[in-house]
Amino acid sequence: AKGISQIYDASVKNCDAIRNLAYQATFGFSPGSPPRLDYARSQCIVLIGSHMGENVQVPELRRLLSAIQGGTELVVVDPRYSSIAAKASHYLPVKPGTDTALLLGWLHHIVSEELYDREWVEENTTGFAELQEHLQEYPLHRVARITGIPVRDIRRTAELLAYHAPATIIHPGGHLSWYGNDVQRVRPQAVFTALLGGVGKPGSLQFPPDVDLPPAVTDFNREADNGGPSFSDLTNRMLDKKVKVVGIWGQNPFQNHPAPYKTVEAFKSAEFVFCCDVLPGEACLYADIILPEATFLERLDILDVRTDLSQPLMASRFPVVKPHFETKDPYWIVRELNNQLGRNSLFSHEDARSFLDSRIAPLGFSLKHLRSDTGIKVLGGDHALFADQDSQDEVDEIFALTDAVAVRRQYTTASGRIELYASSFANQGFDPLPVYNEVSSPPAGYVRLLYGRSPVHTLTSTQNNPWLNHEIAENDIWVNTTHAARLGISDGDMVYLDNQDGFRSLKPIRVKVTPGIRSDCVYMVHGYGCRSTAMEQGFNRGVSDTSLMTRSSRDPVSGVRGMRGNFVKLVPLG
Repeated sequence: AKGISQIYDASVKNCDAIRNLAYQATFGFSPGSPPRLDYARSQCIVLIGSHMGENVQVPELRRLLSAIQGGTELVVVDPRYSSIAAKASHYLPVKPGTDTALLLGWLHHIVSEELYDREWVEENTTGFAELQEHLQEYPLHRVARITGIPVRDIRRTAELLAYHAPATIIHPGGHLSWYGNDVQRVRPQAVFTALLGGVGKPGSLQFPPDVDLPPAVTDFNREADNGGPSFSDLTNRMLDKKVKVVGIWGQNPFQNHPAPYKTVEAFKSAEFVFCCDVLPGEACLYADIILPEATFLERLDILDVRTDLSQPLMASRFPVVKPHFETKDPYWIVRELNNQLGRNSLFSHEDARSFLDSRIAPLGFSLKHLRSDTGIKVLGGDHALFADQDSQDEVDEIFALTDAVAVRRQYTTASGRIELYASSFANQGFDPLPVYNEVSSPPAGYVRLLYGRSPVHTLTSTQNNPWLNHEIAENDIWVNTTHAARLGISDGDMVYLDNQDGFRSLKPIRVKVTPGIRSDCVYMVHGYGCRSTAMEQGFNRGVSDTSLMTRSSRDPVSGVRGMRGNFVKLVPLG
């Protein structure tokens, strides 16, 4: 990335960047990735459109489930009755696109009833008067009409969150590029945490760590940059011949973004395309040259430095087999590319091992020592994390978040306080207070297309794995029981999906009839419908949701396009 200005990282833009912008405008810091949430001491957890257990790392899920088993109440807001919703004490089947209104309704209630932490808000925030006036637009009866959630349920859950404060977690979310108003949708989650006085308190959002480590150790672990072009800007520059050479590494732009047909034309217009991947997916079809990368089992990776734990630690991944065929590890590939460009200074070491040793050296040990300590080393300590394999208490203690409760923080916003009224947004011409913007409704005969992840597959990256395909061979389309009856469709039927612009799925998809989804939407797992014939296991398996995303709205703050603004109708076979 050194010296290259036009870099787009789908995982950063669609996930971290949106929540980072919302939280940075409020607190001056991001929630972290994974977010710094004190599950162990929480008394109430709120998930909004977050399908924990289907779309998140196992360690975070483990902490969430442990909290629930210990008596923590769980509130899940989702149009679909997901696997985690089945464990909720309160489930709110919100109308798609109205999450912001629900959050503002919650805020209205706790402010009007003075259920917030008044003393803490006065000491730590600015902009409360403006927020209080703004919230008058969101009385509960109006929010109920917008969201489809009864007033009594909105009131009851708002009071539940306030009752357990400050040990209430409002989860920042993961994949957040939904409707093109997403930073403003996440902002009230940060504001809610502030009003409950939950910043830096046990059981809620924790402060960023203040750990002094040598720059050599943390250089490759900086928080993801929110900048860089949006994907639509990048493809427009490619179509205008302003970007002529394109590299694709570790992502699949033909399945990650709306308007995939425009993406195809953009890559066709580039003068030279190279692709670095571990599998011959769609991106390889458009490459002039393919750089075959070794898989994670065949290579060393950059150091993972975790400074947000009670005891900071460092970890690395070590190869278990040698790279097969012509594959190379990413350090070798980057080093050789820089050598060819004649500007190699950062990657001057002979191989990845010596490169990593040079970064560890300031801490007084080596990669060899790290590996002998099972790959994880507590920084500042003289023992490895798993020195005692039977001591689960030791493991849990080390993985606990830092306790910053007693620290009086200077927030790195312009005012030095938590900004309920975001001055940084106001200065850029954006709404300084979170606003609900109505999204378009489905045309007659259509329902909104929603998507998510599978607990078995990892987006498109595992579609060529026969073991995983044995578990979930293809995706289904979730259809509400009432809607299916109205269409004369039964569980297990095969249907085509036609979107609002006349695009049809390339093959039919099996219907899953269920009461566990609202009747104004359908749901399918993302990542299927691979179009590369070189993917012998994954080719043409299931239906691609992305192929039906021909419309999108651009978020004015992040520049990221929302992917839930498309509608489909079900067309039975024959």
